[in-house]
Amino acid sequence: GNNRLQKGGETVEWGLPAVRSTDPRHTGVIDAGYFDGEDTTISRWPNQIAMTATYDPAVFTRFGEIVSAEYRAIGIQMMLGPQMDMITEPRWGRAGSSFTEDLVLNADVAGAFIEAMQTDTAEKPSLYGLDEDWGAGSVATMAKHWPSGGNGEAGLAGHPDDGKFGVYPGNSFESVMDAFANGAGFKPVYKDTTRQSASVMPYYTIPFDQDPSGKNVGNNFSSYIVQQRLRDDLDYDGMVCTDWGIQSRMYWGVEDGKGYTTAYRILCGMLAGIDQQGGYSPLSVMKEAYDMGVNGSTEFGIDPLGEDYMHALLD
Repeated sequence: GNNRLQKGGETVEWGLPAVRSTDPRHTGVIDAGYFDGEDTTISRWPNQIAMTATYDPAVFTRFGEIVSAEYRAIGIQMMLGPQMDMITEPRWGRAGSSFTEDLVLNADVAGAFIEAMQTDTAEKPSLYGLDEDWGAGSVATMAKHWPSGGNGEAGLAGHPDDGKFGVYPGNSFESVMDAFANGAGFKPVYKDTTRQSASVMPYYTIPFDQDPSGKNVGNNFSSYIVQQRLRDDLDYDGMVCTDWGIQSRMYWGVEDGKGYTTAYRILCGMLAGIDQQGGYSPLSVMKEAYDMGVNGSTEFGIDPLGEDYMHALLD
């Protein structure tokens, strides 16, 4: 079905590709910790934390090669992963789907997996005009969750309200963020290579008291986390996609109870440097967010930005 959809997209007037993505599905559980059922179309592997116990990045190179080949075979061009959060709290429910609590090892194995997923080793005709190492066999990754989950207060998950704060035990915010940037290939040395994850997903949590401006909002709404620390400081020009459902739930820091709306949250993410809204929002609400940006909002203290500015955000 995925391949038929792609074929149809190639034949329409504009030749638009249909990019299909999926959560990690090669282990016994998907990334949220639920059993993925019987799926005979793909190979089965231990969870990431178990494979990391080998201390061997080569295991993840081979893993990535096989995963990318199988995804391509069933028409999937993007993986919503790897989940490479640094485990700073052992009670966290998603630890089994992460790699490790060791910052250096995390970067080594995550980087090996990302590079293997995105690299096509097949010989390519020069007329393709493709960047080096990218090809028809590449599967784009979406490293998650920037600037690293796994640090929820008391080990609580970031999905419910009681786990909305990321507290970074031991004042580890900078070291954890740096390890994520290394693993995901966001450091300048990896720019424009298949070692740099093509996309990234921020996490739900509020990085408590990390923004020098004093704003405590979820990573997906934070200009400090997305625009300054990722876009500006690391010169990252890949795609940034929100975590799922933050427009209507898990919208920590900009909740309905504080008077905020779905349209405002969408605009807030766009202004923070987000490219794609993960999940689903009606087109009418997306249009409301766009109009709010163009015309401004006295209710939310937004100055009119104009159509040119909003078009630039969308391009």
